[in-house]
Amino acid sequence: MSFGSDLERFAARLERRTRDVAEGAADEVHDSIVEGSAVTGSPGQPVETGELRDSWTNEEVEPDVWHVATDKFYAAPVEHGHPTHRRSVALTRAGWHEIVRTVLARLGR
Repeated sequence: MSFGSDLERFAARLERRTRDVAEGAADEVHDSIVEGSAVTGSPGQPVETGELRDSWTNEEVEPDVWHVATDKFYAAPVEHGHPTHRRSVALTRAGWHEIVRTVLARLGR
């Protein structure tokens, strides 16, 4: 074993770990916005027809960069004005550090 091969193994392990954390965090963000989360306090999306809830996507747009979004034009008014289920996105964003801590704990530091 050489120092160079040790560095290569470390870099590969770090790359896998980074990918696992990024993917896990994206999943937590999606779940928090859509279903709600005890980690962030998000109530999730209101369900009248389920159309808004089902429209949220979670996709990797480049390595370790994820996009959680909806194309529904009424998502913002629901976020800011629904009487009982509001602020899911804002609470998820505010809970970002807790999401990362949760994912890291799940993966085992």
